[in-house]
Amino acid sequence: MPNGLTVEEIAKLPGNVLALDHSPNHIILTSIPIKQIKERITDRKDEGKGVFGDIEFMKQIDVRFREQWFHELFESKGTQFHSLDTSGTLEETKTSAIRLISTLV
Repeated sequence: MPNGLTVEEIAKLPGNVLALDHSPNHIILTSIPIKQIKERITDRKDEGKGVFGDIEFMKQIDVRFREQWFHELFESKGTQFHSLDTSGTLEETKTSAIRLISTLV
């Protein structure tokens, strides 16, 4: 962010030091078209959409998680990245998730 902390400064924060010292073996990034996200949010019955209802915020987070520096940082700690398409039905997504996770164990 403009005038915000640098990546190096963020990485030195206590919680992030802990996370990097104990980095996960695997990170699964989900993917779904923005149009479909908007449709799902609109279709929700509950009003408590929270942070996941903020499309612009979710786009920013998605960009950050897909940046090369982020991958390099975790890959240097031994983490492997995987992608999970969540654009299908709930059942299709569950099946895909189970299939992916079963290959990681």
